[in-house]
Amino acid sequence: MKLSKALLGGLLAASSTLISSAEEVTGAVALGYNSIYEFRGVDLGSDMVEASASLATTFNGFGFTASAWYATVNDNAINATPNELDLTLGVTKAFGPVNLSGGYIYYNFFEATDYNTQELYLGAGMEIIAGITATATAYYDIDRYDGWYGDCNLSKTFKPCTSVDIVTTVGVGLADGTGLQLQSNGDTLDGYQQWYAMVSVPWAIRKGVTLAPYVRYVSADSDLVSDYPGGFTGQDHVIGGVKLTIAF
Repeated sequence: MKLSKALLGGLLAASSTLISSAEEVTGAVALGYNSIYEFRGVDLGSDMVEASASLATTFNGFGFTASAWYATVNDNAINATPNELDLTLGVTKAFGPVNLSGGYIYYNFFEATDYNTQELYLGAGMEIIAGITATATAYYDIDRYDGWYGDCNLSKTFKPCTSVDIVTTVGVGLADGTGLQLQSNGDTLDGYQQWYAMVSVPWAIRKGVTLAPYVRYVSADSDLVSDYPGGFTGQDHVIGGVKLTIAF
């Protein structure tokens, strides 16, 4: 299924109309560094630099977002896709204690457009006990890779002081039929993919400016091709990084 340029333009135009009709629009720009580009348990390259920009607003009780995320890596498989641009349109709505989210993601690879693809996603999250939030998100690839990918996680935020948070997250990845998640023999790997744990420490340097270092550990299924540049399976990854965000 290919999303036409006209339809994509229509989605962007609708997003622009909603933003112009809303009472308040907020935005953010960010720049970050990551020791590994890890995506759904797979190492896609080292020394990833990322930059992003986003706009958000509310309208009739719904939240709307539009964002662009760019990344470049030092190395990956035959250096075919070192530059990536992801465009996302999202909507959120709270129903009592449950926060629902959904949207569309377009993945663009400048040097290898055959890898370009599109996803729809739907998620739900809520606080379950003592400040612990449970979130589940399902992604469906409607283009190149087909199939489903799911992420389920638990998170809790600690606040040692007014300007610093400590955000802890543990989660698991699941897949069904998607060609992105491969076994060593080249067949798709369904079911359990990996589990991960992450600690990030956002520090509000001043109003609207946040610096957030993090450490993330990922343990992949023994059959998952977890190192795409090298083709290795079942690897563990320890990833570190930092992101500077300016909100306006």
